[in-house]
Amino acid sequence: MAVLLSICALIFVSQITQPGECLVEQAIFHTKEQTYLANHVIQTKQAETELECNMHCVADGSCASVNYKTSGIGKGLCELNSETLEETSDADGSLHNPEFNHLYIIEK
Repeated sequence: MAVLLSICALIFVSQITQPGECLVEQAIFHTKEQTYLANHVIQTKQAETELECNMHCVADGSCASVNYKTSGIGKGLCELNSETLEETSDADGSLHNPEFNHLYIIEK
């Protein structure tokens, strides 16, 4: 079994709210490699990197985590979730999947 690594990433998202104003949002994500959270997808996007996928999540106020497809057909699929693995039971959709990483916000 492959060794699973945990990675945290700090994400900054800037939005222009009024001319001359800028709103900056940030979040810290924890990564669970080869893990997929089912049954909580609220939006689907395409992203070149996990960082870009995380930025989509930070920009969406109801997003708590993402599933990012790292390989295979459909690589770059970014699913925004309303919940995290920590908030759900194993029976609620946590799956081992070598083509996905699950990233969830640990600090906003």
